[in-house]
Amino acid sequence: MLRNAYLIAALIVVAAAILVARQVAGPHDEPLASRLERGEALRVGYAIEAPFAFLQADGSISGEAPEVFREVMSELGHSRVEWFYSEFGSLLHELASGRIDAIVCGMFITPERAAAFRFSRPTAIVRTGLLVRAGNPKGLHALADIAASDGLRLGVLDGAVEYDQAMAAGVPAERVLAFPDPATAAGALAHGLVDGFALSAVSLRHLLASAPPGLLALAEPFRPPTDDSAAGHPAFV
Repeated sequence: MLRNAYLIAALIVVAAAILVARQVAGPHDEPLASRLERGEALRVGYAIEAPFAFLQADGSISGEAPEVFREVMSELGHSRVEWFYSEFGSLLHELASGRIDAIVCGMFITPERAAAFRFSRPTAIVRTGLLVRAGNPKGLHALADIAASDGLRLGVLDGAVEYDQAMAAGVPAERVLAFPDPATAAGALAHGLVDGFALSAVSLRHLLASAPPGLLALAEPFRPPTDDSAAGHPAFV
């Protein structure tokens, strides 16, 4: 509990810094501060990837990222939030174009993203996993296994770090298929369009829990990348 309190406090400081950094508007945009002072809602973009962000039965947005973000914004005095859905691969473009004010769905910090956008402190530390068909018929236990087997194809989430991990593991680009959301990728895996789907292990566990039994499974054991990308750091943008 104490660690969570420290995390919330740290996130409040960094979230405030992010908001301050976005006070300067473009030639046709009103500064964010002016809109918030009038009581307008903060426009937050998200993509579906449980447990970081998902829709509840009543259509409301929940998950690790939205719930922590709501707490942080409440402490900052900005309780009004409007949520805007986007495919994961389009979120940074939406932020850069000014259509949204923040991204809240567990986006990993990477050097390339951090060079162009300001992130909060990480809200978690997660590792990559691999989803395969039940029984792991191809015997896949690392991204390098896909690279070493001609004809095998890997699914990734469009815009996610797993694409770069696949490139680093030697998987040819033409054998990596990007999908707009985890559910579509899982469906492609189930129908044999790809032989594995790489994503954060915690997200794959949630995805597997809602899949028909006996259809898909986690590759176990799985050897994650050994470079700095092995442990992902999701954060607010």
